[in-house]
Amino acid sequence: VETSDRLAEALRRGELDLVIGRVPQAGRGDLQFEPIAKETLSLVVSPAHPLARQARVAWRDLMRFQWILQPHGSPMREVLEQEFRTQGSRPPPGLIETSSILTTTNLLAHSDMIAVIPTEVAQRYEQHGLLVGLRYRLRQELSVYGVITARGRPQTPAAARLVEFLRERA
Repeated sequence: VETSDRLAEALRRGELDLVIGRVPQAGRGDLQFEPIAKETLSLVVSPAHPLARQARVAWRDLMRFQWILQPHGSPMREVLEQEFRTQGSRPPPGLIETSSILTTTNLLAHSDMIAVIPTEVAQRYEQHGLLVGLRYRLRQELSVYGVITARGRPQTPAAARLVEFLRERA
């Protein structure tokens, strides 16, 4: 579990057989990509956050709080950087960077920070009362994710079985 850009580098070095993620912009030539699904993002906070129960949240409301984002270079971070530019703003001071969902959820539980995570993950946490999805729709979207392999490298039998399993369920 890591950001797509870091996983792609490990794939290139031969440390991984395949990656489930997004192809970083800087690496389309030597990587082969098979799409699986589209993924949306949600802004999430702790249930005790001041914005948690608002029927609507404006961008200016979001800018009053610290954010937790994926590290630079990750596809999710690129989407958020574009969102900030589109809104004509910069990330608020005190930004925390982590690719760990566990670190993110723990920080949210003990602060008034805002994080961006995949909607499917956010919904699971919300069902258990651990997080609240804010009523704000991001303008920017993530690219589709899928199976990434090194072009020209034969797949191991285990990797081939996993890819077939993913195709059946996509």
